[in-house]
Amino acid sequence: MNLSSTNTSFTIPSGEVLCPPGSTGNGSCMCDWRVQIRGCPSESAYIENLYLVNTLACFIVFIMITGLLIWRMAVKGQGLISKDPLKEMGILRPKPLECFLLLNIFHVASRLLYSVCLISDFISSTTLKEVLHDITFTISLASLAIYLIGLIYTIPRTHIAAQRAVTMSSEDRPSIWVLRPQMIDAFAFILFISLLVLNAFALISGYFIDKNNIKMAETWITIHYLGWSFFCWIIIFGILYFGKRLINIIEKHIQDTKGYGKVPSSKLRNLEHGLTKVCFLLLITPFPFFNSLNYLIYFSYDESVFYY
Repeated sequence: MNLSSTNTSFTIPSGEVLCPPGSTGNGSCMCDWRVQIRGCPSESAYIENLYLVNTLACFIVFIMITGLLIWRMAVKGQGLISKDPLKEMGILRPKPLECFLLLNIFHVASRLLYSVCLISDFISSTTLKEVLHDITFTISLASLAIYLIGLIYTIPRTHIAAQRAVTMSSEDRPSIWVLRPQMIDAFAFILFISLLVLNAFALISGYFIDKNNIKMAETWITIHYLGWSFFCWIIIFGILYFGKRLINIIEKHIQDTKGYGKVPSSKLRNLEHGLTKVCFLLLITPFPFFNSLNYLIYFSYDESVFYY
């Protein structure tokens, strides 16, 4: 890759292609450091050190969140699935924090395994590397959606619906929007299908790289990254759409609870704590947005090896 070029246009020169498997990196190809360490023209040592640090960090985080999940389930008696005695929940009924921790245990463990495989060069197939790399991040983003769904089901919707019908005037009723389980299940189904499609794109692009069909590989990598960008936008839209309405419900519930006069302080504290969680989730929503921009920048920026 010619780093001394003064061309500032955002186009990839036609002579620059992905380094095929087994390449020694003669400077005439681009190194996809998501799935390559060996064969990169000048970055191999830096990338290998980066993955070594990532491996150590993943190991530490894995121990921490595994211990936290065990403590919450064994000591606190929390489960992974919410009970639904009133039949007012959908098919997917995750406990927010427990399922969030479990999915991120899988994410960190898979990243740890993936980093070890890259450093040791244990996996030679680019197809397997592409799929494993994809799975690690699909789990991470899915955990955000699962956490939001779990928070939604912690709100007593039956109580809010009753308060809306009894205590509010007709013009005030539309301001409180009770989330329907069918909408939540549909959102989860769209996410599940998106993950399957994205992993299929990763498999196809890796297959063509293994076959040294670089032209087709670049085409499918482009499709793959555009798909990831679209998926990130689905996550953003879902979190903002459901999260904003969930905040309205919690705030109204807090007002109704305070209006009763003497209420248990623990109940009010739990509601305010839940409101803080949702606000924090909305606060970190820009991260998938910037992630989607990274995928788009990858196609156009010709001088950076640091994509993803």
